[in-house]
Amino acid sequence: MEQFIKKSSISKKIYVPLLVSMGIGLGAIAWFSYVNVQNVKEDVYQKETHTIQNYINNKLSEKFAVSGVGAIMLAKDPVIGEALYTNDRKMALKEARQYLQSLKTGTKFKNIKIHIHDKNVHSFLRVWKPTKNGDDLSGFRKTIVAVKQTHKPLTAIEVGRAGPTFRGLAPIFKDNKYIGSLEFMQGYNSIIKDAKKAIHASVLILLDKSYEDIATFYKNKQVSRVAGMIVTQRKNTIDDTLVSQLQNSSLDMIKNGTETQDYFIRTIPLKDFQGQTIGYCVVGEKRSLVEKAIDTSLTSVYEQLAVVVIINIIVLLLLLFVINTIIKKPIQNLRDVAYDLSSGNGDLTKRLPIQSYDELGEVSFYINNFIQTIEVVVSQAKEVAQQNKALSISMLDDSEFLKEASFEQLKAVNKSNVLISEAKNDLDISEELANKTSQDVHASYEVLMKLEEISNLVIEMINDDSQKTDELAERVSSLVSQTDEIKSILNIIKDIADQTNLLALNAAIEAARAGEHGRGFAVVADEVRKLAEKTQKSVGEIDATVMVVVQNVQEISAEMDKNSDEILHLNDKTTTMVDILENSKEATQKTKEASLKSSEKTVLIGFKIKSLFEMMDETLKSTQHTKDISEKLDVIGAELKQNSDDLQSKLDEFKTN
Repeated sequence: MEQFIKKSSISKKIYVPLLVSMGIGLGAIAWFSYVNVQNVKEDVYQKETHTIQNYINNKLSEKFAVSGVGAIMLAKDPVIGEALYTNDRKMALKEARQYLQSLKTGTKFKNIKIHIHDKNVHSFLRVWKPTKNGDDLSGFRKTIVAVKQTHKPLTAIEVGRAGPTFRGLAPIFKDNKYIGSLEFMQGYNSIIKDAKKAIHASVLILLDKSYEDIATFYKNKQVSRVAGMIVTQRKNTIDDTLVSQLQNSSLDMIKNGTETQDYFIRTIPLKDFQGQTIGYCVVGEKRSLVEKAIDTSLTSVYEQLAVVVIINIIVLLLLLFVINTIIKKPIQNLRDVAYDLSSGNGDLTKRLPIQSYDELGEVSFYINNFIQTIEVVVSQAKEVAQQNKALSISMLDDSEFLKEASFEQLKAVNKSNVLISEAKNDLDISEELANKTSQDVHASYEVLMKLEEISNLVIEMINDDSQKTDELAERVSSLVSQTDEIKSILNIIKDIADQTNLLALNAAIEAARAGEHGRGFAVVADEVRKLAEKTQKSVGEIDATVMVVVQNVQEISAEMDKNSDEILHLNDKTTTMVDILENSKEATQKTKEASLKSSEKTVLIGFKIKSLFEMMDETLKSTQHTKDISEKLDVIGAELKQNSDDLQSKLDEFKTN
């Protein structure tokens, strides 16, 4: 494939995939047509199946409706109810036959039977056989039992003596009491006849084998069977050909739907009111009609296929013509002109001819623009080659100058490195001294801190002593005041003693005057006088003692005032010393901070000198690199000059304006 793409012409690259895709498309159409044919057949079968099923189901529903309505109407007939209640079969027979005659005259339902049951599920009246009655139906007629139990009408298919029959049942009431039921019975004749006319199909009603013992009508009779099941319908409605062609078909084949030589077979199960399958309605539509519908659909499919194939062939031929006329020839012309252009002497003044304004014309236009651009580029390249040659010569001169300058710069950088190394050593010593100074200042600051703490403690103690001295002075002053009060009291006592003494003298004088009678009083007055004298003497001694105490207290007070003044003076001196210490501490703190900043600056300068040293080392490397580059530039300049000469010679081979 890869070799085909590389070596094949454009026409082959177009024709081959086009033909292959067309073949694939036709193959896909053929496959689609085959699938569509199969689908058409299946669709027709499904459509016919739905038609048959819908038709039969509608007919069954119609039968159920007629049976149910008929049973309900007759069950409500008062004559029927009265006849059942009074056990008057003649009255019931007459009324029922009149109703049946109306149905036969006015509807298509001709074979309707009416059966009336009493409340004990015994036969009361069979209208088609009036003489047979009284038999017990409860053993096999489940629908009658259900109506008796529920008192509600129902419709169902139930197997009786004549096989599966449509039955509509309704309860009969008398004065709201259940007295029996009425049954409206129909066969399948109308369905069979209508199917023959409407959908051209034959219908067979088959009875399941398990119910043959109930359908005693067919016992010991020659009957038609399909898949072992009795065909329970009138002989004149049985399609013998259909029965014959179904003889080799199993029940499963018939249930699932099959085809015989002449019939398209579909089956609808017949179920009783309890949902049990009691038989089957087999519908055989003429196969020729189904095949005709299939042929009609297939003809339409084949016609569509033929149209699609013809259109594809026409489109292919048109594409081949268009490709050959509009694409292939212009491309060949373009190839010839391009070959002439490339095989010449590089003449860039030539251009491709433009004969149309389609995509190929646009391609030629853009190629011409490209050739023109190449011509301009080559012309400019020639000029650039000349300029490159001049630049290469100039670059050789500049590289030589750069090499000499880098050599001088290299020597200067080496000298700078030596000076920086010496400065770095000196800075290391300065950094060490700065660290030592910072440590000493820090130690001094700590000593000042301790001295400040001691001074503050001394001040605190002095303040406490001063406070205690003040308190003691206040107490001494209070004592002086109290001694003054004592003196005042002593003076009062002294005055009292003087007065007492005076009174004692007066009393003695009066006692003397009284003579013998005043002798006792004189003794008392004399004792009072003595007591007054002792009091005066004691007061004098106390006064002397108090005076001494007062004098001592005053001396103590004066001494304490002096001590208080000295303590205050000492406090002032200590406070001044603390202020000096605080100033010294602040100065030391500033010195410490300055020392730390100096140390940090020294370290920072050390880092910067180290960085400068590294930068100088990088500069040394860069200078060395510059020197190497200048040497390489010499080589590059020489090569550039040689390449410019070679390019100039190549460009001179192209012809430009």
